[in-house]
Amino acid sequence: MKERTKMMMAIGAGLLAGGAMGYYLNSDKGKKMRKRVNKTIKNQAQQVSDKLSEVADNAKNWFGNFAETAKSQIANVAADAEEMTDEAQSNFKRGADKAKANIEAKSKQIENAVENNSK
Repeated sequence: MKERTKMMMAIGAGLLAGGAMGYYLNSDKGKKMRKRVNKTIKNQAQQVSDKLSEVADNAKNWFGNFAETAKSQIANVAADAEEMTDEAQSNFKRGADKAKANIEAKSKQIENAVENNSK
């Protein structure tokens, strides 16, 4: 067969199949089937929509929980840093007071030594 003949037969077969399908879909059985298909498609679409909403809610909750956890951790670190700063300041003040006391004691010793040597 020639290519053109094959193509014409394929087009003819497609037209026959399309006509038969159109006739069936417009019959009572075809109308019932279309209604069932439409109902099934709507149900499937609703299920997909519900699932997407659930996934979105789960993601929103997860990110909300993550944000709260991060805030809590940051607050804990800030509190620890503040406590360490306070402790460092306290230690520094104690060291400075001790050094001042040592200097004053040495100063007294020097004054006493100078006074004893002058007499």
